[in-house]
Amino acid sequence: MKKARIKSIAVGAVLVLLVVIVFVAGRAIGVRSETFLQKDRDLDLQKKLVELDQAFLKDVVARPSTMTSGRYTLEINVAGKVKKVSSIEVEFDKGQLVKLPTLTIESIVQTWNVVSWTQYDMDKGPSARFVGLIDGNVMWGRVYVEPGFGWREEESAAYGVWRIYPAL
Repeated sequence: MKKARIKSIAVGAVLVLLVVIVFVAGRAIGVRSETFLQKDRDLDLQKKLVELDQAFLKDVVARPSTMTSGRYTLEINVAGKVKKVSSIEVEFDKGQLVKLPTLTIESIVQTWNVVSWTQYDMDKGPSARFVGLIDGNVMWGRVYVEPGFGWREEESAAYGVWRIYPAL
Protein backbone atom coordinates (compact mmCIF):
# COMPACT_ATOMS: atom_id res chain seq x y z
CA MET A 1 0.00 0.00 0.00
CA LYS A 2 2.80 2.38 0.94
CA LYS A 3 4.78 1.46 -2.21
CA ALA A 4 1.73 2.03 -4.41
CA ARG A 5 1.16 5.43 -2.84
CA ILE A 6 4.81 6.48 -3.34
CA LYS A 7 4.64 5.18 -6.91
CA SER A 8 1.47 7.18 -7.68
CA ILE A 9 3.00 10.35 -6.14
CA ALA A 10 6.14 9.86 -8.27
CA VAL A 11 4.07 9.33 -11.42
CA GLY A 12 2.00 12.44 -10.59
CA ALA A 13 5.16 14.50 -10.02
CA VAL A 14 6.61 13.34 -13.35
CA LEU A 15 3.36 14.22 -15.14
CA VAL A 16 3.28 17.70 -13.55
CA LEU A 17 6.94 18.21 -14.55
CA LEU A 18 6.16 17.17 -18.14
CA VAL A 19 3.18 19.54 -18.29
CA VAL A 20 5.36 22.42 -17.03
CA ILE A 21 8.11 21.64 -19.57
CA VAL A 22 5.61 21.44 -22.45
CA PHE A 23 3.96 24.70 -21.34
CA VAL A 24 7.27 26.61 -21.08
CA ALA A 25 8.53 25.24 -24.41
CA GLY A 26 5.23 26.03 -26.16
CA ARG A 27 5.16 29.53 -24.77
CA ALA A 28 8.76 30.19 -25.84
CA ILE A 29 8.06 28.94 -29.35
CA GLY A 30 4.86 31.00 -29.54
CA VAL A 31 6.60 34.20 -28.42
CA ARG A 32 9.41 33.62 -30.91
CA SER A 33 6.90 33.00 -33.73
CA GLU A 34 5.01 36.20 -32.83
CA THR A 35 8.30 38.13 -32.89
CA PHE A 36 9.08 36.88 -36.39
CA LEU A 37 5.55 37.65 -37.59
CA GLN A 38 5.84 41.21 -36.21
CA LYS A 39 9.19 41.69 -37.96
CA ASP A 40 7.68 40.45 -41.23
CA ARG A 41 4.79 42.91 -40.82
CA ASP A 42 7.26 45.73 -40.06
CA LEU A 43 9.33 44.94 -43.17
CA ASP A 44 6.21 44.76 -45.34
CA LEU A 45 4.96 48.08 -43.97
CA GLN A 46 8.34 49.72 -44.61
CA LYS A 47 8.36 48.47 -48.20
CA LYS A 48 4.89 49.95 -48.75
CA LEU A 49 5.88 53.26 -47.13
CA VAL A 50 8.98 53.53 -49.36
CA GLU A 51 6.82 52.91 -52.43
CA LEU A 52 4.30 55.49 -51.20
CA ASP A 53 7.06 58.06 -50.62
CA GLN A 54 8.49 57.43 -54.09
CA ALA A 55 5.07 57.90 -55.69
CA PHE A 56 4.44 61.07 -53.69
CA LEU A 57 7.87 62.63 -54.22
CA LYS A 58 7.78 62.21 -58.01
CA ASP A 59 5.03 64.86 -58.07
CA VAL A 60 6.78 67.30 -55.71
CA VAL A 61 8.10 70.39 -57.47
CA ALA A 62 11.82 70.68 -56.78
CA ARG A 63 14.58 72.92 -57.97
CA PRO A 64 16.75 71.40 -60.73
CA SER A 65 19.70 69.47 -59.36
CA THR A 66 22.92 71.46 -59.10
CA MET A 67 24.71 68.74 -57.11
CA THR A 68 28.14 67.67 -58.29
CA SER A 69 30.59 65.06 -57.09
CA GLY A 70 32.33 65.99 -53.87
CA ARG A 71 32.17 66.07 -50.08
CA TYR A 72 28.80 66.57 -48.39
CA THR A 73 27.35 66.39 -44.89
CA LEU A 74 24.82 63.66 -44.13
CA GLU A 75 22.41 64.17 -41.21
CA ILE A 76 20.23 61.26 -40.09
CA ASN A 77 17.60 61.96 -37.46
CA VAL A 78 15.79 58.78 -36.31
CA ALA A 79 12.95 59.08 -33.80
CA GLY A 80 14.14 58.38 -30.27
CA LYS A 81 17.84 58.31 -31.18
CA VAL A 82 20.68 60.82 -31.21
CA LYS A 83 21.07 62.66 -34.53
CA LYS A 84 24.01 61.34 -36.58
CA VAL A 85 26.06 63.81 -38.61
CA SER A 86 28.83 62.56 -40.87
CA SER A 87 30.92 63.67 -43.80
CA ILE A 88 30.44 61.62 -46.97
CA GLU A 89 31.62 61.52 -50.57
CA VAL A 90 28.95 61.74 -53.27
CA GLU A 91 29.52 60.91 -56.94
CA PHE A 92 27.36 62.13 -59.82
CA ASP A 93 27.64 61.27 -63.50
CA LYS A 94 25.64 63.31 -66.03
CA GLY A 95 23.35 64.60 -63.28
CA GLN A 96 22.63 61.12 -61.87
CA LEU A 97 23.64 59.99 -58.39
CA VAL A 98 25.84 56.98 -59.04
CA LYS A 99 27.79 56.34 -55.87
CA LEU A 100 28.10 57.08 -52.18
CA PRO A 101 31.55 55.50 -51.74
CA THR A 102 31.87 56.20 -48.00
CA LEU A 103 28.64 54.28 -47.22
CA THR A 104 27.90 50.57 -47.53
CA ILE A 105 24.94 50.81 -49.88
CA GLU A 106 23.20 48.87 -52.58
CA SER A 107 21.00 49.72 -55.52
CA ILE A 108 20.88 53.48 -55.90
CA VAL A 109 17.80 54.32 -57.94
CA GLN A 110 17.18 57.81 -59.29
CA THR A 111 14.09 58.70 -61.29
CA TRP A 112 14.01 62.41 -62.13
CA ASN A 113 14.72 64.05 -58.76
CA VAL A 114 13.56 61.10 -56.62
CA VAL A 115 16.40 59.01 -55.21
CA SER A 116 16.47 55.88 -53.06
CA TRP A 117 18.97 53.33 -51.78
CA THR A 118 19.47 50.67 -49.11
CA GLN A 119 22.31 51.08 -46.64
CA TYR A 120 23.84 48.12 -44.82
CA ASP A 121 25.51 48.40 -41.42
CA MET A 122 26.38 44.78 -40.75
CA ASP A 123 28.48 45.58 -37.67
CA LYS A 124 26.43 48.42 -36.25
CA GLY A 125 22.81 47.43 -36.78
CA PRO A 126 20.10 46.58 -39.24
CA SER A 127 19.73 47.90 -42.77
CA ALA A 128 18.04 51.19 -43.58
CA ARG A 129 16.09 52.29 -46.64
CA PHE A 130 16.48 55.89 -47.74
CA VAL A 131 14.04 57.60 -50.08
CA GLY A 132 14.08 61.28 -50.88
CA LEU A 133 14.36 64.15 -53.27
CA ILE A 134 17.23 66.04 -54.88
CA ASP A 135 16.33 69.71 -54.51
CA GLY A 136 18.92 72.11 -55.93
CA ASN A 137 22.18 71.44 -54.08
CA VAL A 138 20.63 69.36 -51.25
CA MET A 139 18.92 65.99 -50.87
CA TRP A 140 16.37 65.19 -48.19
CA GLY A 141 13.87 62.50 -47.36
CA ARG A 142 12.88 59.71 -45.01
CA VAL A 143 14.80 56.78 -43.61
CA TYR A 144 13.26 53.46 -42.61
CA VAL A 145 15.44 51.32 -40.32
CA GLU A 146 14.60 47.62 -40.47
CA PRO A 147 13.97 45.68 -37.27
CA GLY A 148 16.91 43.67 -35.94
CA PHE A 149 17.32 39.97 -36.61
CA GLY A 150 19.43 37.28 -34.99
CA TRP A 151 21.49 38.65 -32.13
CA ARG A 152 19.91 42.12 -32.65
CA GLU A 153 16.32 40.89 -32.24
CA GLU A 154 15.56 43.44 -29.54
CA GLU A 155 15.89 46.32 -32.02
CA SER A 156 12.51 47.34 -33.40
CA ALA A 157 11.83 49.14 -36.67
CA ALA A 158 12.59 52.86 -36.61
CA TYR A 159 11.70 55.85 -38.76
CA GLY A 160 13.31 59.20 -39.35
CA VAL A 161 14.47 61.87 -41.75
CA TRP A 162 17.76 62.54 -43.52
CA ARG A 163 19.42 65.40 -45.33
CA ILE A 164 22.55 65.71 -47.47
CA TYR A 165 23.96 69.20 -48.02
CA PRO A 166 27.30 70.73 -49.10
CA ALA A 167 30.04 70.37 -46.48
CA LEU A 168 31.11 73.62 -44.91
